[in-house]
Amino acid sequence: MTQEPRTSAPSDNLKRRIVFASVAFAAADGILIGLVPNTYLGDLVVNAVTAIGAAILILVWCSADSNERGHAIGAGLRILIILLGPFALWLYMARTRRPKQALVAIGQSLALVIALAVLSDVIAVGVASVYASFT
Repeated sequence: MTQEPRTSAPSDNLKRRIVFASVAFAAADGILIGLVPNTYLGDLVVNAVTAIGAAILILVWCSADSNERGHAIGAGLRILIILLGPFALWLYMARTRRPKQALVAIGQSLALVIALAVLSDVIAVGVASVYASFT
């Protein structure tokens, strides 16, 4: 008896593409951080771009996951995602999975958030040092 190879669902591919888009966003954010002057207005712009971009990526990922699971995302969760970012993602994971699966998913997403922050910071330092050498 041969077993059919497991094919991933379209939403799995979509969620994977969203994760790759998050990596690209973190890299672009690092470039932005490295190039924008370290002033009050510069920090405000960078923080706003980072928060809005992260909220959009989290909202799109949660939507893809909820479609896969057959759940609907309510207006309250959408607002929480905009206001709380990754914390709302972890709340969503805790509510839509069994406890063990939720802990694993939260741990994986926490590792991704940390890796994205490190990537962004490393790129920002590199861009800032190159930019400083030209001025």
